[in-house]
Amino acid sequence: MHAEFGCGMVFYSAALIQTSLLLILSLSSSADGWSTSLPAFPRKSYDYDLIVIGAGASGLFAAGTASSVGFRTLLIERAHNSTGPAGSEEGVEFHVGGDCTNAACVPSKAVRSIAKMAAASRKLGSDNKGLQRNSEGCRWLKLARQHSNEAVEKVRSREDPSRINAGPSLDLEFVRDCHFVSSHEMKLQCYDNSTWLLEEEAASNSNIEDMSIHNRTVSSRKILIATGASPAVPETLSRAAFDAGVPYYTYRSLLRPNSLESLFSTPVDGDESKTPQNIVLVGGGATACELGQTISRLGGDDLNVSIVAHALIPAEDVTLQHAATKVLETDGCNIHLGSRAVDVVTRSDGNSAIGPRLLLNDNTTIPVDCLFFCIGRTPESSLSSLQLNRAGVAWTPDRGVTVNSYLRSKTARHIYASGDCASAVPYRDRRAIHAGWTGFNAVRNALLPWFLRSPAIHEAVPRVIYTDPEIASAGMSDEECVRKYGADGYDNLFVKEKGSDRADVDSAERMTTSNFVELRTE
Repeated sequence: MHAEFGCGMVFYSAALIQTSLLLILSLSSSADGWSTSLPAFPRKSYDYDLIVIGAGASGLFAAGTASSVGFRTLLIERAHNSTGPAGSEEGVEFHVGGDCTNAACVPSKAVRSIAKMAAASRKLGSDNKGLQRNSEGCRWLKLARQHSNEAVEKVRSREDPSRINAGPSLDLEFVRDCHFVSSHEMKLQCYDNSTWLLEEEAASNSNIEDMSIHNRTVSSRKILIATGASPAVPETLSRAAFDAGVPYYTYRSLLRPNSLESLFSTPVDGDESKTPQNIVLVGGGATACELGQTISRLGGDDLNVSIVAHALIPAEDVTLQHAATKVLETDGCNIHLGSRAVDVVTRSDGNSAIGPRLLLNDNTTIPVDCLFFCIGRTPESSLSSLQLNRAGVAWTPDRGVTVNSYLRSKTARHIYASGDCASAVPYRDRRAIHAGWTGFNAVRNALLPWFLRSPAIHEAVPRVIYTDPEIASAGMSDEECVRKYGADGYDNLFVKEKGSDRADVDSAERMTTSNFVELRTE
């Protein structure tokens, strides 16, 4: 359960080799197209060789690969309203990196590191208070917000839009909206470059409605859709929460810079002196496990964190599910498995009002001051505005753009999709590192001659859930092994950490009772 992987080095080494091949092939082209040894590549009919829609993990890698070897590339990213303290809107954000940089991977791991410090502090008995106003718990919360903001800004500085826009053969456009006009053309509502190339503070303080917009129609020989996915919000339950006056969040609304404190600063029942004490996370995937533990650690004894789900990390082995349950319960989370949230209700007891409660499918209720939806991600919101029907691109709200194993659209052969909005990428493998890998391979398959193309779906994407300790896995699950090889068709080794020398010496620092390593082989 506690493991480290070196997959990043392998991934980037392979990418470097294949990028070198792209460079050699691009240098072999002449002004009139490819040399006589390769098929012709006409350029004159289009503004660009490649348009990449979305500047997240997949889109950045794809655009950088294509432009670095000489293909004229346009990278499109949607500008967003920026958030101030407590989640208030303050202006416009012109940042790339997608959720990973701005609302997921980076801020969640930064907050996790502070939560780990808070847990260690409480274990030593130096801080047993929670999130009462002016308490030591608030100190941890402020430190977590500060550290998260600083971490995001450091990563953003390495992904500075002005540096990207200055790259060879690469244009960057921040847009209010964009959509297809035809299969090779897109219409953009662009912010003037002079706006987002200003100093960041000046751009962020500008009102999004007052900023200069111009329309632009662009064409490209190939187009890559890399718009990612957004957190899913259940319509019925969110409406019930709104009617009951219960605020609800997703990882995106909570973890963006300056938003973290809003979870704990929202008044309860209109009383500014009361902060939320009963936080319920709906869903049992990686997000619920990671943030459930983090929030519980930051909150301390005065915060009641519950997780309501059919199962924890249901795509993983049962042994990992049991370990995750133990890890979360050790840090004070209340786990309600085999349950489903159906409504938010308010009750009264005689003349006194009882706060809102979350109704479960077995008719039991639990108190709730804040809801946190962790029920997965969907590409629907990012794809629906593109008007894909005008380009003849088939897609579905749950799976994304319908593509083959080469990431090519099955209905528009010059259009590709990568990352979390590509139907061929399994749900379990929709992770930032894999998104970058699929972005690279989509570019390779789109721009190279047919005999240099290859399927772009990796067979064994490592998976890590960043609880403390981490839960890591790679390859086939036990259920998949049984299905493929039979119950006795493979060997299994299971070793617990408990009872080892390392577990004994580290037991004061970290949890060691549930850790294990399990290996399976033919």
